[in-house]
Amino acid sequence: MDMTIDRSPVPPCTDAGKLEVALSVAFTLLPEFTLSALAGFIDTLRLSSDNMFGDSQKYCSWTILGPDRSPVRSSCGVEVIPWETFRDPKAFDCIVVIGGQVRGHGRINPATLEYLKEADRRNRVLVGICTGSFALAYAGLMEDCTACVHWFHLPHYLSEFPGHKADSTSIFRIDDNRITCAGGGVSGDLAVYVIARFCGSAIAQRGISGMLMESPRDLQSVQPHSEATWFADVKNRHVRRALLLMSQHIRDPIPTKSLASQLGVSYSTINRLFHEELGVGCGYFYRVFRTAHGFWETIHSSKNITDIAFDFGFSDASHFIRVFRECYESSPAAVRALQQDQLDKLLNELEQKHSFIISAILRGELFFSNDESAEVFLRSGASMLASRLPQPGYQPRSDGAV
Repeated sequence: MDMTIDRSPVPPCTDAGKLEVALSVAFTLLPEFTLSALAGFIDTLRLSSDNMFGDSQKYCSWTILGPDRSPVRSSCGVEVIPWETFRDPKAFDCIVVIGGQVRGHGRINPATLEYLKEADRRNRVLVGICTGSFALAYAGLMEDCTACVHWFHLPHYLSEFPGHKADSTSIFRIDDNRITCAGGGVSGDLAVYVIARFCGSAIAQRGISGMLMESPRDLQSVQPHSEATWFADVKNRHVRRALLLMSQHIRDPIPTKSLASQLGVSYSTINRLFHEELGVGCGYFYRVFRTAHGFWETIHSSKNITDIAFDFGFSDASHFIRVFRECYESSPAAVRALQQDQLDKLLNELEQKHSFIISAILRGELFFSNDESAEVFLRSGASMLASRLPQPGYQPRSDGAV
């Protein structure tokens, strides 16, 4: 695996045998930070740096900074005391901000944001993990960058920072001297990438082995998504990323050729990959996906059909009704009038005519942006689907990392 980061401002080290400390990292923790995100990164540093003789900061060094030495409470309740107060950011190669629950953002110390601004002035590499990207944005350091954001936090980020760009398809992104990461188990993968960039792949391999990583994920890897169980069956990374882009643009659909361009492939390629993975073309799938969202809103709201059509990017009600009939063999008005047992019968009949993934989507097994919408769906009475959905709070196992 090529561990080189092309877009980082610091040239990679190619001779790890002559290294003393080649990478110096300072962590700062936001209130309600994710403990696993800190542990994943810092333990990968430790295992990469350890020379088996107890000198655990031989190749990489690290510290935890704060505006003072008051304990910082993580989202799981464990508290961490900063090792020292903020000092000259020029002493470090990377400043890593570990975020977590959005509810903690109101307690971010202004001195933390000032420190990030000073680090930027000193041209340090700034890393935002989980909602650490929010702190970078609060400091005014993300206006010209695209933030990698966990799919759960995407609506919060776009609401908090109108006009900013965000991506919830990638697991991490590099934009000049900004690195943003979705968080969770991905922090270990990101640490491997950064270590390889500064220290070389031989040193990074120590962390890979020590963390029992089968194969570290990289810039091309796609965020897993727990709410749609069928998503795990999609293996091609271009198709997975296309599906997430479609989910992000469910109300403002983008042309499929533009979607292919964003993925860096031709339209014919993405169309072929969709046929191979899902048995249907890219454009057809996108229509089914938007129609399924319209179906969900039809049976779980009192909105009129015209509004629902516009909600999901159809040109008018007639267009929506026509595609709806193609998918459900009935009109929206007729489906809305069905009793639950009649609706289940209709969906069972459709299941016999389509692949597992298409029938799951037609049933309403979609991507949700937060737990509240998932709970609404679980309470909706779609009993057969509810039995297949993961329980609230479930997160999938990370691919290739423990």
